[in-house]
Amino acid sequence: MTMTQAPCKPSMEPSNPTKLHLDPAMPFAIGLHPLSAQDFLQIDDDLLPYRRAKTAHYEKEFDHICMAEPDTLASQIEVEKLIRDNLIRFHSNRYAFENDTAVCGETMERFERNADMPIASTALLIPDDLVLMRRDDRGWRLVAASLCFPSSWNLGEKFSLPLEAVHGPVPLSDKMSMRINRIFDSLQPDIPVWRANWTLESDGELRKDKSEARNQHQREKLSGNVHFRTEFQTLHKLPETQDILFTIRIKVRPITTLLYEKRGRQKLAILHRQYMAMSDAERDYKGINHNADGLLKWLVENGME
Repeated sequence: MTMTQAPCKPSMEPSNPTKLHLDPAMPFAIGLHPLSAQDFLQIDDDLLPYRRAKTAHYEKEFDHICMAEPDTLASQIEVEKLIRDNLIRFHSNRYAFENDTAVCGETMERFERNADMPIASTALLIPDDLVLMRRDDRGWRLVAASLCFPSSWNLGEKFSLPLEAVHGPVPLSDKMSMRINRIFDSLQPDIPVWRANWTLESDGELRKDKSEARNQHQREKLSGNVHFRTEFQTLHKLPETQDILFTIRIKVRPITTLLYEKRGRQKLAILHRQYMAMSDAERDYKGINHNADGLLKWLVENGME
């Protein structure tokens, strides 16, 4: 498969894809929803800083961020085509595509295709991280990725491992792990899905690369500067290779900004309700630890149904 085609110029009219307004997802629940092509790439005004952050991380530590098993090129090309086609269809003002080059419509920067690892060059065009999963006799394994903004995990430690090991310190039951594997097995190419996730952090850093082996995944103590970190995740079964593309779109902002967002106070009420329903292990993992009395008081005072 080749990416060569006639140049596609960016539209002068801005694209208007749907923006999903997400409430905090139920903790440690799968919560899958059908995904429309229009909703797939949630691209906002933050595209340029995300892309610049990715470029800086690539220049500094490419081999730690982008990894691929040698027989995944066909799957990476499928991912490349899926994302490129979606950008052309729903975000036509963002890029002009000229054969193996993407030209940014806003800055005129040129992004050359990485023929050896197209998942890496594709990920530079969007805010999302990209992860490829493949089924073999060990289960669904992580076989390729561009992961700039992990949420307290390390790609090198998880690379080539099956789902159960990738989830690592996440407090999931054996029953939940079996259910996730069944969902992966039954996913259909024409029915992609999405889910949401959240944690609380002590700062607004996008890259939370932490080693499970060195016990770095443990959350820092929360202070007054609490940040709300959300993940918009999608799953696509690739029709040709039958591998699965897992995308992760990170957003981080101070939790106080929810006071000024649409339905923000209701979201704070949901966060408090969910906290009260969590186990101690789940609270620790979500970043709401046992010294969070001040935060909980603030959630009660500012959240409303």
